[in-house]
Amino acid sequence: MVLDVPGGLFPKVILDDSGVPLSDWKAIIDSGTLILNDGQAANATVTIYTVPAGKVFYFVSANVSCYTTADVDKEARLQDESGNDIFRVQASGDNAYNTASTSFAIPLKFIAAQAIKLVSDNANLVGIASISGYEVNA
Repeated sequence: MVLDVPGGLFPKVILDDSGVPLSDWKAIIDSGTLILNDGQAANATVTIYTVPAGKVFYFVSANVSCYTTADVDKEARLQDESGNDIFRVQASGDNAYNTASTSFAIPLKFIAAQAIKLVSDNANLVGIASISGYEVNA
């Protein structure tokens, strides 16, 4: 991400080296492919999306739900390929349910071979996630 302040009070955020400003979604939409992927995990890590070679993925939004099948206090998490949390949703109790959505004001950039994963580290917690974003040529 590059900041460019040519004679203005507010910086112009650049998405990538091609110089496409964040406000110019038309260029990303016209040149990219909308990706809508989802997954479900219970006591597992499931890859929801991996960026293909020669592509860049701009992660725009996510919805994560989880429910318990026993009395637990756990979280379903979206993580990057390094295990860093991107978004978490917690459910507590027996037969508890929770859901949350988020949109990123500045999309998260993932490069080729990077992945977005759904993690549930308890057999009594089911996590369900959907993601959206745009895949463009690198």
